[in-house]
Amino acid sequence: MYKEVWNKYTKGFKFLLPFILVKVLCEGIGFNLGFNKYDLYNIFRGNLSDFKQAVMSNLAPILFIVFVGSLFYAFLMVVIKELINEKHIDYREDFKEGIGFYLRYLVLSIIIEAVLIGINLLGMIDMLKAIAWVLLIGITPIVIPCDSYLIYYNTSSVEAFKKGLAVGKKYFMEIFFLGIIAGIVSGVSGVSMVRMGLKTSSIIYVCMEFIITSVEMYLCMFVMFICKKEEKSVGKIIEC
Repeated sequence: MYKEVWNKYTKGFKFLLPFILVKVLCEGIGFNLGFNKYDLYNIFRGNLSDFKQAVMSNLAPILFIVFVGSLFYAFLMVVIKELINEKHIDYREDFKEGIGFYLRYLVLSIIIEAVLIGINLLGMIDMLKAIAWVLLIGITPIVIPCDSYLIYYNTSSVEAFKKGLAVGKKYFMEIFFLGIIAGIVSGVSGVSMVRMGLKTSSIIYVCMEFIITSVEMYLCMFVMFICKKEEKSVGKIIEC
């Protein structure tokens, strides 16, 4: 399955490249403006007042990620769906389709982020830190297919969340394995920047982001491929 998705990924990479470059460009601009998305992960290590302060100080970029990012990813996932089904890519038509998914994708993103933030907030309590980390590691791979399910099956946000969770549970190990690889790539990139003394270099940051985003695109395509497999499973059940 990994190889089949890899073949589709390499074949359709030229269509994904504009999305990769746009995302990397936005990350680079944010980095130069003093906003680093990885710093957001550190806000859960303090207390509730630190969390509120961190959110308020980064409110503009956070809102940008939530509202504009949802449109970007809705458009991206439509293109990935077309690549998985080996259909012709028409950016204009795919963008129009992505706009049609925007509100549902936004609602779904807010639901997922609320769940993950809730778990992270539990980690602020010393006695619950270990439990929070276990929950986060276990739930993250399960919620990943939700947005792909929404796009592939054109469902409501709530239905995509429920059925996406079912898909995530079914393919937990496959998604978890890819998540580990993505985490290693991200971790190695971050460590390399620190050891080379280039932590504040926007050029190095952008290069690292290009690698990380490329891995992320493969993960998105893999999850969309899983959703396609579920379509075949549903078809067999109906025939019976």
